[in-house]
This record gives sequence, C-alpha cells and structure tokens, in this order.
Amino acid sequence: MTKTRTLILFLLVGLIGLLSFAGREVLEKGGLEKGDRIKVDDSKNMNVIANLLKEGKGNYVLVNFWATYDAQSHIDNIRFARVVDAYKDCSINQTNGLVMVSVSFDTFQSVFVETIRRDALPTANIYEGDGFNSQMARNFELTEGCFGNYLIDEQGVIVAKNVTPEEFEQIIREKI
Repeated sequence: MTKTRTLILFLLVGLIGLLSFAGREVLEKGGLEKGDRIKVDDSKNMNVIANLLKEGKGNYVLVNFWATYDAQSHIDNIRFARVVDAYKDCSINQTNGLVMVSVSFDTFQSVFVETIRRDALPTANIYEGDGFNSQMARNFELTEGCFGNYLIDEQGVIVAKNVTPEEFEQIIREKI
C-alpha cells in the first residue's frame, strides 16, 4: 500500500511539474521575438512609439507594459525608468540615445494618473484603457495577464524581449 501511495504521489508531482513547465513555455514563446520588426498602425498610442523610432532620431526605445494591479510589473516599470534616466544621454551604437514608453493597462484612468503622479517617472506614459483588448496589445501580441517589455532599435527591430531591469541595464552597458 505504501509503494502504491508513493507511486501515485510521484506521478502526481511529475504531472504537475510538466503542466507548469508547459504553461511557462507557451507564455514565453508567444508573441513577437527578438529580430522581429514591430507593427506600426495609425492608432494614437502606436504613433507615440513610431515617432520615437522615426529615421533621424535614432533612439533605442524600451516599451514596457504594466499595470498598478500587478505589483511586479509596476515595480519593474519604476526600475526600468531609473535605468533609462541614468543612461538617457549616452550614445548607443552611434544613435541619439535611449527612451522609454511606459504603457499602463490599468482599468481606471484615475488610478493610472495618480500612480504616474506618485511615481514621478521621466518617461513617456501611455494609458491604454482597453488593456489586453487594445490594438497596441495586438500589435505586440500580448496575451491576457502577460505583461512584458520590448527593447527596439532605431530600425524598429526588437533587440530584447521580456528582460529584467538588471538584464536591460547590462544590454545598454554593452551597447554604449
């Protein structure tokens, strides 16, 4: 009887482990990847990003998706903004610099406005009230509940995806 229980427990733990690993793989694999070019449409919020990428400006742009209801994405947004602020005047691959677009998927604009005021971030801040149902979320191929970020070069090509603030800073240090 003990061998049977042990075997069942082992199989159950193994199955749970496989299912959790498979779920992570789907989340990490979905959407745009490094080397892809971002899709720009005529929506107001995508125009903000397109203007930062226009030829001649030569900016690297970090687009970070977050919401106040997701504590980790909110904290990372602040940390990314600090890295960008520290390196904003550095020349990256002979380009003009580094900018960040902070895209909030908060449900209520009032929460977004107050959070931006409190955080006092020196970045372009966008409120995307439709969240994961927005055109911007579709352009970046984001799925419900999966916040992330994209580092885009001056040509509109993704050079990094879903990096931590530490990894982001390391990438920037290597490029300057």
